Amino acid sequence: MEKKMLDVKADNGELVREDVNGLKNGLGKITMYHSSVESMVMDVGYIVMEPHSTIGLHSHLEDAEIWIVLSGAIHCNGVVYTAGQVVFCQCGCMHNAHNVGAGETVLQFLKLKN
Repeated sequence: MEKKMLDVKADNGELVREDVNGLKNGLGKITMYHSSVESMVMDVGYIVMEPHSTIGLHSHLEDAEIWIVLSGAIHCNGVVYTAGQVVFCQCGCMHNAHNVGAGETVLQFLKLKN
């Protein structure tokens, strides 16, 4: 899914868009898109990382998180993940991300709440 398509969904009220500078003490601009419907079980959405942006190291003490790389590439905890690959951060663990692709990187995320 491209940022342009996500912006259309946000403009139509299907998703909530949030621009963040320095997500989790990272660097650069990240745009997040979440469902406008809250769930007690999980959160689902998308993260668009500008070139060279980072999501700082953070822990998941009350949830597990899955990132699906839809486009681009990220370096996460010592491994490079590219389009089609999945990053899993289980409850109680830590992770981060650095966009190492030439353009934007788009991730779909799923947070499973405990």
